[in-house]
Amino acid sequence: MEKTRQVLLCMVVAFSLATHIGTTLGYGAFGGRAHLVGRDGLCLQTAPLSIYYTPTKLTDCDESDSDQLWAIVDDGTIRGDNDRNCLVPHSRGIKPIGTNVVLVDCTKEIRSDMKWTKTNDGTIRHDESGLVLTGKQGQYVSLEVDEGAPSQGWEATERPYPKVANIKWHNNLCLQFGDGEFSLGLSACSSKYNKSQRWVLYGDGTIRGNGDSNVCLTSLLSSSVVVSKCADMPQQRWGLAADNTIGHPNTNLVMDARTFVRLSPLILVAKRTGTYSQQWIVY
Repeated sequence: MEKTRQVLLCMVVAFSLATHIGTTLGYGAFGGRAHLVGRDGLCLQTAPLSIYYTPTKLTDCDESDSDQLWAIVDDGTIRGDNDRNCLVPHSRGIKPIGTNVVLVDCTKEIRSDMKWTKTNDGTIRHDESGLVLTGKQGQYVSLEVDEGAPSQGWEATERPYPKVANIKWHNNLCLQFGDGEFSLGLSACSSKYNKSQRWVLYGDGTIRGNGDSNVCLTSLLSSSVVVSKCADMPQQRWGLAADNTIGHPNTNLVMDARTFVRLSPLILVAKRTGTYSQQWIVY
C-alpha cells in the first residue's frame, strides 16, 4: 500500500503528549506509525507464532521494535509495519465476545470486519461488532464488551513511555499523595522536585504514584478519590478533557475539590458542572 494512503494515526487518547506540554487540548495525535500502548504501559505486538492468523499480545515496549508499530489508513484498517497485515477478530460471529484479535494478510483476504474506530477516550472500537480492543497482561488481545476499564484504554505515541507530571488545582495547590494507601490531598505546589506531587500518566488512562507503579488514583463508591492498589476497573481510568477536567470515560463524573466543606471528602468525583473547582492543570 502506498504511503500516501496512510492518514494521521490519531488515536484520541487520554494523556497524550499535548497534555504534558501544557496545551489546552486533552488529547493528541501522531502521524505515520506509532506504538499502541495499553494496560500497564505495555505495547501491542504480534505474538511470535508462524501461523496465518497471528495473535496479538501486550509486551514490554521497545522504541526500536518495528513489530510494535501500527498505522490506521483511510479505509479504517489498522495495519502492521509491512502494510499488508490487518487487525481482525479471529471469530467472524455477530458478537465475537472474547475472540482473539489477530493479523491477516488483507491484500489477499478482504473481510467486512476489518474496520475500527478511535474514540475520544482512547478506546479502539470494532465497527462491525461494537466490541472494543482489550489487552490484559499475560493474555492474547481480544474483543470484549466496553466496560471503560484500563485494559481497554490505548495511547498512540512515538515514544512509548509513561509521562511524569504535576497536577495543579487553584491557588497554586497540587495534588499530593501521602505515605499510606488512600492518602490523598492538596498541598502548596513545590518549586523544587517533590516526589509526592509527581504523578505518572499511563497510556491505559491510569494515574499512578511516582515511584510506586502499583498504586493508582481511584474513585470510591462514596465519591471520594484516593490512592489505592491498581486493578483493572473503570474507577481507575481517567481522561483529561479540553475544558481541563479530569474524569472517567463514558461518564459525566469528573474530579472535584471541596476545601471549604468540612464533612465532604477533600478530593472527590462529582457531576460535571464547569465550575473552577473541577479544573486541573497537568504540567
